[in-house]
Amino acid sequence: MNITLAYIDPGTGSLLLSGIIGVGIALVYSLKNIFYRFWGRLTGKKIGISPDFSGKLVFYSEGAKYWKVFKPVLDELLRKEQEFVFLSSDTNDPGLTYIQNKGITAHYIGEMQQAIFFLNKLKADICVITTPQLGVLQLKRSKNVRHYSHITHSPIDIHSYKFYAFDEFDSVLCCNQSLIKDLQFLEDLRQNKKKKLFETGCTYYDEMLIRPQDTAEPNLILYAPTWGDISSLSMAKQVMEELLENDFNVLFRPHPQSLISDKVVLQELTDYFREDCKTEWKGRWELDEEKTFESAFSRCKAVICDLSGVIYDFVFLYQKPVFAFNTLAALQVGYEGYYLQQELSAIKLLQTTGGKLLEQEDTINIAPLVKKGLDEKIHQNKDFVYDNFIFNFQQSGQIAAEQILSLRQEILS
Repeated sequence: MNITLAYIDPGTGSLLLSGIIGVGIALVYSLKNIFYRFWGRLTGKKIGISPDFSGKLVFYSEGAKYWKVFKPVLDELLRKEQEFVFLSSDTNDPGLTYIQNKGITAHYIGEMQQAIFFLNKLKADICVITTPQLGVLQLKRSKNVRHYSHITHSPIDIHSYKFYAFDEFDSVLCCNQSLIKDLQFLEDLRQNKKKKLFETGCTYYDEMLIRPQDTAEPNLILYAPTWGDISSLSMAKQVMEELLENDFNVLFRPHPQSLISDKVVLQELTDYFREDCKTEWKGRWELDEEKTFESAFSRCKAVICDLSGVIYDFVFLYQKPVFAFNTLAALQVGYEGYYLQQELSAIKLLQTTGGKLLEQEDTINIAPLVKKGLDEKIHQNKDFVYDNFIFNFQQSGQIAAEQILSLRQEILS
């Protein structure tokens, strides 16, 4: 009896597996799109303005927390006397008042679901947004928008983004070389149309001081977990207990999204550390509720976080010890990190600047690790760090504006 053995090499096997996964996820997204399209028609309401901004450059912001990303870019466009339209899903977005006071068109277009219904009918030359997964879930590519550009709101690696987060964009204003390499890898893997990948930077750094006034308090440690599947929030109670038990004071600053997504967990933590904790811990634990992070960063001696944008902010601006939990093991099918093979720039940044990468088992000895880190001198060549981990540090608003205008000129020519 003849038996034919089929051999599939590892590379082909990986490609086949990727294809199967991709088809499955595409099917799920298609079903979701049908639902969202129906729901949008059912719930879409008139907001009194037309989505027709034909021939215009449009910026859309999900809300106030993204204003610091857009402001340096829009300031440069204003300086160049360039017209644009600013749209937001937040009535409290300072950008609405700021832009209107400059004599430029700005509109509130409703909360997220209503805004998406509006944006799906948008007419414009270029639409610049921070929102990922264009064309994947609710936010579709309007056939009357000639070019979609994504502006990154943080230097964070894209491993924790959901599948196809950037696939449907025509261009991406990238924060660092690592992002460019990852996007190019995904384009080749999926055989997608090549996007324009610009060396832009992270625009909100433009208005932030390097090494602001340091008001560090003795033994105060900032614990700032992110949200979602890469968050270390599940370890929060043990981490903070260990710190308090070993004479550290704790400033707890959860991600703003956690205030919505993890409301119950955060309330339990707050009740425990404010009311139900040991007597000797009273007054040594604090919940940071400030809208911006500058005060928290200035007050602390070191930060404990996840593999999130906090690492970059803390290193670029404050040059203090960083301890980051490696939570990437939680990333499974459904995240871009499932495909990406390049080491995270966040880990490289930690290694370069003397930071510490923590594993989950380190929660039981977090205090001695922090003590040791505080005693070690942080070695950091600032110019080397800026040159290798971020584009155009504190100059990216101007660069982004010029890149966007070059796109518009290309479209018009």
